[in-house]
Amino acid sequence: MITNPDWLWEQVFIQIPRCPLNFVKASVREATRDFLTRTDFWRADLTMDVVADQDVYSLDTSGEADAAPDVSRICNLYLGVDNKTPTSTSHYKFDIQEVDEVDTYVVEFLVGYIPAANETDGLKVTVSLIPSLSNSTSISTFVLDKCALGIIYGALSFLYGLSSRPWANSQDALRYEQEYTKQLAILSGEQDQQFRANGVEVAHNPVGWL
Repeated sequence: MITNPDWLWEQVFIQIPRCPLNFVKASVREATRDFLTRTDFWRADLTMDVVADQDVYSLDTSGEADAAPDVSRICNLYLGVDNKTPTSTSHYKFDIQEVDEVDTYVVEFLVGYIPAANETDGLKVTVSLIPSLSNSTSISTFVLDKCALGIIYGALSFLYGLSSRPWANSQDALRYEQEYTKQLAILSGEQDQQFRANGVEVAHNPVGWL
């Protein structure tokens, strides 16, 4: 199992040794964020208490990695401890707001859908995560291991496609772009098998997925 995120840029640098290291690391960072955004592979369930008439709830991801990852999107939201049906996306919005002078990901319930009663652990939000730009190597070991090949292919496709650079190679850029697309399909397929049966969602974040 791959446990060191530096392994990613090391593998890319081996392929393109003429490329400056800062270019390599930047390309791996962007490929990581793009791959996870497009696959929703890194998910987390965030549970919090519901407070009567409170419309905004912070999405705290600090427990998901050494450095709090960014939230790419909300996959599902469940209101009520025993509720198994996701809340309609027309009832809330995903936003970034300033909380205690810090930009924070939040879910905001819209007028007419704000919870009316207190409930312990009454709000569960399943989010899709990506590493933050400031701490792009802070990532779940499981996710790193499963996504490493796709991330490497994505970085190589980008670097070989920089036509003005001495290491550029359009054929290699195309080849790695195709391999990147294949890895996106493979990971999306694995996720679909975990979360759906005959096209119907059977679990929003099943045990063993993360």
